[in-house]
Amino acid sequence: MSPEPKSLKSTDSARISRCRVFFGVSAVLPFNSSVPKNPAIGTQAVALAAHYQAAGRYQAAGRSLALALIAGALAAAPAHAADEITALRELIRQQQAVIAAQEQQLKDLARRVDALAAARPAQVAPVAVAPPARPAVAAAAPAAPRRSPPPSVPSVAPVAAQPEAQAVTAAAPPSVRAAAVPAAPAPAAGLLDTVATLPRVPVTSDAQVRGMPANPAAAGGVRIMDAENFSVTLGGTLKTVMLSSVPRYLGVGTSFLLVGRDAAGRESQFDLTARYSNLSLAIGGPQLGEWKTGAYFLAAFLQEPSISGPYGFTPGLAYAYATNDTWTFATGRMADTFSPRAPSMVDAYGILGASGNPGNSLRTGLKASRVQSFGDMSVTGEVAMTEPVTRSLDQSVLIENNGKPNLEGRLLFAKGPPTSETLMPRSALEIGVSGVAGEFRNRVANPNISPPITTISGGAVDMGLRIGDRFGIQGEVYAGQALGNYLGTILQTNNPVTYQELTSWGGWGEVGYYWTKNLRSYAGYGQDMVSRQDLGPGQVRYNSTIFANLMWSPANFWDLGLEFTWRRTSGIGYLTNSGPAVMATTAFKF
Repeated sequence: MSPEPKSLKSTDSARISRCRVFFGVSAVLPFNSSVPKNPAIGTQAVALAAHYQAAGRYQAAGRSLALALIAGALAAAPAHAADEITALRELIRQQQAVIAAQEQQLKDLARRVDALAAARPAQVAPVAVAPPARPAVAAAAPAAPRRSPPPSVPSVAPVAAQPEAQAVTAAAPPSVRAAAVPAAPAPAAGLLDTVATLPRVPVTSDAQVRGMPANPAAAGGVRIMDAENFSVTLGGTLKTVMLSSVPRYLGVGTSFLLVGRDAAGRESQFDLTARYSNLSLAIGGPQLGEWKTGAYFLAAFLQEPSISGPYGFTPGLAYAYATNDTWTFATGRMADTFSPRAPSMVDAYGILGASGNPGNSLRTGLKASRVQSFGDMSVTGEVAMTEPVTRSLDQSVLIENNGKPNLEGRLLFAKGPPTSETLMPRSALEIGVSGVAGEFRNRVANPNISPPITTISGGAVDMGLRIGDRFGIQGEVYAGQALGNYLGTILQTNNPVTYQELTSWGGWGEVGYYWTKNLRSYAGYGQDMVSRQDLGPGQVRYNSTIFANLMWSPANFWDLGLEFTWRRTSGIGYLTNSGPAVMATTAFKF
């Protein structure tokens, strides 16, 4: 706080108090009233007004007192020196600038409140904010300093009136007194109302990795710590998955492919699991120049191997990052750079893995990406150095790394980013090209035999198209070899006899439509094929999936889904199996 002006330091406190009350009353009286004019007090009013403005007291009472002193100076001394008039004009100009800034802040708050209301139209009404009136004096002074809430959760606390302001209000006309009475505080919100208004960012299909948000922005959550240089946001999803299938499938609560048909016809299976629930921590770090730092951790309630493991608590994502407007660097366990696009399925975990959609597995690595914008277009390049063998989904214990990392890369072109009115949260056009290269060793029982080296390679082209605000198409095609560790090649890598790499190709596509903001449907098809000449006995040659679903979000913290699928799996010495399945999910997000 700045000190009192020198001209006032020697003035006794009683006189200063008299000046403040006098000019506060003058501010609410007409300028032609019979208040005695005193040029000396008017000069002190100019100094006091300058002091209160220079002190940085930009809360409501501080501004009101400055305005009252300005008006009082005009009422007390009709003839001022030129320098005093200039000072008064400058103070008025500064107050007008402050009020204009407040009006803009109120408009921004209104937009944010309307966005929250749109998420729950039945319970929250949009807020209309009119430009604030400019009363000569306000009746409230600022409360004790308090930490501002996170930007996504606007909060306005009632401010208690100070004795001086109450005296001013008592002397004001009835209309001014009525306007100065603070509104009664709103009733306390219940638990569901509180959860419903939590900030959540829509999660696009590209932002999910096996049902888990791939980045802090997509995760949402509740701010649990907000220190000077660090903030921590706790988030998570409590998810229940029910799967009923006529044919037998590989997986727990999700299906990647079907196992060989049972000769006796005992095929049907039923699963009910909550193992795909997760908890996350989004950590905001210090700002280092233009660089924003942070970290993200997310763990699911399962054990690896995640295809068939029991309940547990396994880190899915755990990485730190530094980012600015164009560059991002990250290190830790992250999603694949190779083939990251994924279809929109209700469990968000199988997502056509082994049915033409490689990638979307989890592995530790180093990443660097750069985005370059050209108006509403952007080009993003990303490169990564990653561990060659991951146990997140492909659980073969007969392979190990060969002392070299895998290299992954992707180039993405996007045009027409979604707006707040766009129901489908996807750019109007997205085209991506990605690739991977690496190798690993195959373990053999005889230590005298040199272990065969398997070469990994693959390329993919993905595309997304949004037509209007509701309808969209997306898909991908790929080709490569030994991509079982990347959920390609129908989860296979080598011929078990010759150790020859398996060559495969496949792809998938889907259409989606938003019936309303909270109700949407997707339908799609994917298939994966392996070269017949590469296969050994008991290996899978073909796997395909057709799906159609309906997803409903009755509240921004609650998702429901229902999906029908038809799968077909065949191979060498492998009894072809096919049939329908139904999946239902419920997810409570916080």
